[in-house]
Amino acid sequence: MAELENYLIRPYQKGDNKHSFSCGAPHLDHYFSAVLSQDIKRNLAAGYVLWDGDDMTVAGYFTISSIHIVLDQIPAQYSKKLPYNEVPFLLLGRLAVDQGYKGRGLGKNLLMSVFELTCRLKAQMGIWGLAVDPIDQEAEKFYSKFDFQKLPADKRMFITVQSIEKLFR
Repeated sequence: MAELENYLIRPYQKGDNKHSFSCGAPHLDHYFSAVLSQDIKRNLAAGYVLWDGDDMTVAGYFTISSIHIVLDQIPAQYSKKLPYNEVPFLLLGRLAVDQGYKGRGLGKNLLMSVFELTCRLKAQMGIWGLAVDPIDQEAEKFYSKFDFQKLPADKRMFITVQSIEKLFR
């Protein structure tokens, strides 16, 4: 994992320089520069940034929100133990690293922060797992390295909170 000595993962703030961020995926750049603050205002998502304290800039970001996944979409090895028709998940909506910071392991650092946040939130509200909708095969490969599994019905991937907690033991 990258050394985070001069980095800080914190909630997005209105004053963050969002127009200089460029991860190379236009839809993720546009979301960060034009939509994220509106989603936060509307309580549709929470945004977090990886702040580079040396350069005073955003090196990466992620967003989270809550969703429910219908029980019959969850693999039987898990669903047979669950009593409800809908299962609560935290959704990792977006995760991106600025092009100037790629290759330093910061995507992994951001995901580890999402895992830690998921475990903290689990204690405050019901969260059975973390879900993500990978934008392409490269992203799918990235999440697979961390034990995310595909849901049978679509491209969405998930990891259980129990599996996340095992990563930290």
